[in-house]
Amino acid sequence: APALLYAWEKVTPARNGRQKIDKLTTLGTFLSPSLAKDLNYLDYYAPSARREQAMATRAKYVEVMRLAYQAGVQVIAGSDYSTNENDRVSIVDELSAWVQAGFESRVALEAATKNAAHPLRLAETVGQVDPGYVADLLILAGNPAVDIRHVEKPVMVVRNGVAYPIEQLLTSEVRRHRDQRAIRAVLERQVIAWNEKD
Repeated sequence: APALLYAWEKVTPARNGRQKIDKLTTLGTFLSPSLAKDLNYLDYYAPSARREQAMATRAKYVEVMRLAYQAGVQVIAGSDYSTNENDRVSIVDELSAWVQAGFESRVALEAATKNAAHPLRLAETVGQVDPGYVADLLILAGNPAVDIRHVEKPVMVVRNGVAYPIEQLLTSEVRRHRDQRAIRAVLERQVIAWNEKD
């Protein structure tokens, strides 16, 4: 987190941020900001003495992402899921971070489906619900266009035309790991706060 703070001190979104965005646009590059991971660092792991700087960096990070989107850079969602316990943000966390940053739910959903198919060179077969496309679907309990957090409430997966209830797919080990991850993240934040006498 300190390295991230130092690096972003040099960024002025309207000036050097814009130059880099223009270059991305010219090259037709895809941008996967991994927003949730970096905001997670800034929110929970930046030294408390640098809290004000962390908040300013957070705002810059989101502004650069918004400038890129407005400039026409193809934004795609990826969680940057890591082997480090405190890094394990999921695609749901990533889409939620986008919405919290001011993007419409539709933009976040397209970034994870339709847009994400392009750099994988699968845009002709996956990423949207249309005739001729692979008919694998995630059925949710609610409409993610209304509330993006519905993405974390799947009820069924349709794979090759066969419907699988979500409870059938979630093993007890997966459920246990999900709970452990949440508990461990809280404990790690407590350790950092304790060491900083916070």
